[in-house]
Amino acid sequence: MARRGRKRRLELEAEYWRLLAAGVGSVEACRRLGIRRKTGYRWRAENGGLQADYLPESSRSGRNKLTAYASGEP
Repeated sequence: MARRGRKRRLELEAEYWRLLAAGVGSVEACRRLGIRRKTGYRWRAENGGLQADYLPESSRSGRNKLTAYASGEP
């Protein structure tokens, strides 16, 4: 009996996250893997967006630093 629903492509999804970790944009990662942008965005939504582990250091926001500064912490 055939499975119902979407078939998970774990290898492709893992490679998608590796590309994002390397600093490649979501649209470019989808193009390289031959998947639709909608699939990449769905994977991100299912995983709660981009975690800090997947973002290059240069693109991480300084929000926590600004919050600490505003609250008077050194």
